[in-house]
Amino acid sequence: TPPGIDSATWNDLNRDRRRTLIESGAYYVSQTTIDGVAYLRMTVINPLTSLATVEALVARLRSL
Repeated sequence: TPPGIDSATWNDLNRDRRRTLIESGAYYVSQTTIDGVAYLRMTVINPLTSLATVEALVARLRSL
């Protein structure tokens, strides 16, 4: 987790970000929990996924 943010708050933020992305229909990211901390993860299975797509996802996450 980033400095100054407790893990419960971080978990809530990541769950909210994930829900927002999924509801938008633009991206689908999965979630995993390691040592009680929720993380978002991206799995690329479409061979046509480009670097631009990944960069757009990262930009969208930062904007949330």
